[in-house]
Amino acid sequence: MPQDEWTVKPVYEFSKARTAIDVAYSHIYIPLSDNIVGSSAVEEFMDGLRGGVALGISTTSFYNDRCGWGGKFAFNRYSNSMSDLKTTINTYYLGLEFLVRIPAANSSGAWILSLSAGPVFYDEKMEITRYKDSSMFFGFKSTAEIGYDIRLSKNVFLGFKLASNLVIVKVNYQDDLNNASAIEVGGGLRF
Repeated sequence: MPQDEWTVKPVYEFSKARTAIDVAYSHIYIPLSDNIVGSSAVEEFMDGLRGGVALGISTTSFYNDRCGWGGKFAFNRYSNSMSDLKTTINTYYLGLEFLVRIPAANSSGAWILSLSAGPVFYDEKMEITRYKDSSMFFGFKSTAEIGYDIRLSKNVFLGFKLASNLVIVKVNYQDDLNNASAIEVGGGLRF
């Protein structure tokens, strides 16, 4: 028998390009300074500020069946208010991404592993009664993700992900670097 008859081919081939649109719950790590710890009102306010939403889009071009390079844009928003105080934190990220796609045995989906890195802009707005303050900082972000894409049709997938973001921000008026890292759980559509 010819060898081609024994070759098992997947039900569907995977495309050479992938676009992912994600929505996720994001939990930011905001360290508290020593002079804030112990103030229950401030700690409660900061705890409410830690949970937020993340929106993202990424595109990848595969150079072989499993590995590809691409770009990623992400927007994260964290907000909380208490009596006369309101704080909103927005981050904007644009990075280069390396992605590995590991197809499931029956091609019904694929495991996704990715790493990305690039610049991040950190925008913090605070309002107290009638006083408003806004600060924008520049930093660096790296992301590690694991996910699974479930095939809905030939080229459409429903994806789920868990991501860990390391964000280092340089605050203009401080000599130190600040940590604004986050963990995300979410999903979306892949094409």
